[in-house]
Amino acid sequence: MSLRIGLRIPLLVVAVFAGVPLSAQDGDGRDCVSCHAEVEYLRQHTATLVEARRLQVQSEDIAASAHADSTCASCHTGFRRWPHGSDAQTASCASCHEEQEELWSRSVHAEVDALAGRETTCADCHGIHTVSTAEDIAAGDALPVMNGACVGCHETAAMSEGDPHADSTSCAGCHAPHSTRAVDDPESAIAPLNQLDGCGACHEDARDQGREDVHGRALYGGEHPGLRVTDPIDPDVPPSCTTCHGSHGMGPLEDAATVVELVETCGSCHENAAERYFGTYHGKATALGSHVVATCSDCHRAHNIFPDSMPASSVHADQLVETCGECHEASRPAFVAYDSHPDPMDRSRNAALFYSFVFMNVLLIGVLIVFGLHTFLWWVRIGIEGRQAKAEGGHGG
Repeated sequence: MSLRIGLRIPLLVVAVFAGVPLSAQDGDGRDCVSCHAEVEYLRQHTATLVEARRLQVQSEDIAASAHADSTCASCHTGFRRWPHGSDAQTASCASCHEEQEELWSRSVHAEVDALAGRETTCADCHGIHTVSTAEDIAAGDALPVMNGACVGCHETAAMSEGDPHADSTSCAGCHAPHSTRAVDDPESAIAPLNQLDGCGACHEDARDQGREDVHGRALYGGEHPGLRVTDPIDPDVPPSCTTCHGSHGMGPLEDAATVVELVETCGSCHENAAERYFGTYHGKATALGSHVVATCSDCHRAHNIFPDSMPASSVHADQLVETCGECHEASRPAFVAYDSHPDPMDRSRNAALFYSFVFMNVLLIGVLIVFGLHTFLWWVRIGIEGRQAKAEGGHGG
């Protein structure tokens, strides 16, 4: 009993002094913290411990937050006395951050709230009293914490450990922090037409090159002197950054396996070129798992890709010696006459290859027919002779 009385006395003192107008209205909120820092006190006035911990605030939390220069009364009004009156209320974040609120109201998160009834608030990302700025939660030790918060709802969007963006880029860095849109929304930061600007914020060279090459022109519908698109553009798979590189689970470019996988990616759009490529030494070595043989990007480049009819192309006649020379030191005009994408059925492209292909296949089929017929007739003869031998043996018995 004496222990319980001893515990109530300091709480009573706090309650008495709490009845005096607090300095939070004009000061730094230290009087607010005198109650809100004590979880034991808060627990007596809340239904659960969880609720008590939600109301617990330490002065050092405020001092280290983005609101360090604000007072408690900047957000909380009508809390000057204890018990707090019915006029006590907490201002919304929008009262100060109007621009961010406007962006958020048109985002997919606001739509989810309206359609699914699931509440998504500023505090989910920025915290309540330990408020972090957008810059703080997108860098350093806070980066994985923030990305983890996003993955808490978007479980299937977690980036793998090998993804080069896993430890360097926040989710909001690609999806926009407040104006986050659905993936298939044309206004989304990751929509095909917006990816060059979004990815280009970090990858400037790729952005500049990507606007001018054959993929960029096809994506934006522009024209370029001498530019021709030999393969039709699939509207469902536009030639954007993620079409080639993927999104989550992107492989590091320094990994040779990633480069080899890109051959299949190129082939998903350029089927004819890929089929002919796999008929060459380069393609066959790639199919067998080689990580050093030339692939699509080694010859055609990755972003500044142009048709071979344009001088800017790495596979233009004037550039081939240099391009092939990156792997083959003996590269010279006669060497680069090699057809890198041969089509043995196209006589106009390479007559010698066409007739060689026809001759070798006719020869092969002819040999198979002759020896197949020979084998068949041989077995027929063996069968006949076997029956004759059996008949003669039976008569002789």
